[in-house]
Amino acid sequence: ASAGKKTDFVKENGKADRIIDYKTEDAGEVLKGWADVVLDTTKDVEMGAKILKDGGGIRTIAEFSKPEIAKSFSVEPTKERMNAIALDMASGKLKAVIDTVYKFEDAIKAFEYQASGRAMGKIVVKITD
Repeated sequence: ASAGKKTDFVKENGKADRIIDYKTEDAGEVLKGWADVVLDTTKDVEMGAKILKDGGGIRTIAEFSKPEIAKSFSVEPTKERMNAIALDMASGKLKAVIDTVYKFEDAIKAFEYQASGRAMGKIVVKITD
């Protein structure tokens, strides 16, 4: 999280033991040797490699050309998985945080907002009323 509003947002909505401000701290150094498995979505497997325990592994959904470092994976949305998520949402175990809802006509604004990095939750483009 970046300092200020986003850090406060994470504290209020998350259950993190520690928040790392990526602008002022090196997460790789802070978390060095901490993780058994890193689930990468960013192509920054070098960061992931820093935080792995010895013998740990990196799994990535990002396009990546170094299979000796990270193995790719994907998850198919099955009915069972979607039902499990729905139950977790209904029980409050899992919470969706919505930042902004845009009308379909304003989809370009939604993409621009997402690209700005200011969102503190999901950005929704509503197709119909």
